[in-house]
Amino acid sequence: MVSNGKQKLNRKDVRQATLRFILSFVVLCTVSFLTVFFMFKSSRIQQEHIQIEIDAYKNMISRNEVMRTKLDEIYDQMNLMNSNKVQNEILLRDRILEDIRNTESALREDSAKGLKHYAVFLKHSKEIMRFKNELLNIRIQEQSALRNLNDCMGTEQRMTDRLKPDVPKISKKFKGR
Repeated sequence: MVSNGKQKLNRKDVRQATLRFILSFVVLCTVSFLTVFFMFKSSRIQQEHIQIEIDAYKNMISRNEVMRTKLDEIYDQMNLMNSNKVQNEILLRDRILEDIRNTESALREDSAKGLKHYAVFLKHSKEIMRFKNELLNIRIQEQSALRNLNDCMGTEQRMTDRLKPDVPKISKKFKGR
């Protein structure tokens, strides 16, 4: 028996106190280890999620650049069409519409996410091209009518020139009755 000052302790009490201390120490070490382990594991999981988000953001940025380039090209073609410096507006119009369709198909994947402003621009571009198409058709009809008018006037002038020698000349002095 071990004596501690006034009170005597028996071996059983000492063993229980030692076991409680060791058990408490093991539980404390386990909790500390699990805390550190889960902290590092959550940090790694957060880094993986952050990396996924960074990759998605970089992908969105690159798609944004591609879309901006395509839309700038469409805009330049539309400006060229509006300047009336193109010999064949129908081919340019078809090319613009094809570019718009290609851009829309590339945009469909992201239209619900971060590139809504491009979808709105493409929608308005389609409307503009529809109006431009109507103007082009009217211009083609106008040019056709002008050609027909010129042909008609040319035919009328040729007929007039043919008939002139046959018409007797009336002198200006003759005034009739």
